[in-house]
Amino acid sequence: MANAGLNDLVIVNGPAPDHEAYIRAIYGKYILDSYRSVESLSEISDRFDALVATSSSTSLNERRFRRIPILPESFWKDTITSGERIGLVFGREDDGLRNDEVDLCNYFITIPSNPLFPAYNLSHSVAIILYEMVKYVAQNPEAEYERISKISLPLLLEEIENLLTTIEYPKHSLNNTLVMIRRIIARSRLSDAEYHKLRGIISRIERRLNFEKR
Repeated sequence: MANAGLNDLVIVNGPAPDHEAYIRAIYGKYILDSYRSVESLSEISDRFDALVATSSSTSLNERRFRRIPILPESFWKDTITSGERIGLVFGREDDGLRNDEVDLCNYFITIPSNPLFPAYNLSHSVAIILYEMVKYVAQNPEAEYERISKISLPLLLEEIENLLTTIEYPKHSLNNTLVMIRRIIARSRLSDAEYHKLRGIISRIERRLNFEKR
């Protein structure tokens, strides 16, 4: 983290840094001194413009869309723009991230590897992904795009959920569908104008449906 210029470490439902952690940190001890601890990922999800799940457990099956990955280089180069507050979510050393944690994330990335040994050591995974970040930032120091605010996405998703409820969308599929829509919106890099246009379209559909119910 120190090599990459980052210092905001959050530990989710885990132990505090111990003596061994401080020994290994060397010149990064100041990061451990200022770490934050939370009970669940959902506690901090609204502090970021995007949460990024990282895992070696992937799928190319469209039905398992929550684990269809993009590569770290593509993520930094083609997906993220400067000025966004990004939360990189790394799972447990032994079994990684669970599906409910992945569901909270806007993106899902994985590091290419030998299929026989797909899982990198956690510290190596962090180093590789942050290296790709630093490489991209160094090449694009002034990349700027107009993006929707971090409070706009939850509002848009809430309106979409209300619309799906209105049309009696199957309840058993609702959560998976909302996760998929969240990913689609995140990849599309909506501008503020596009966001308001979508909300306008949803409002017109809802008014029409309510009118026809009378």
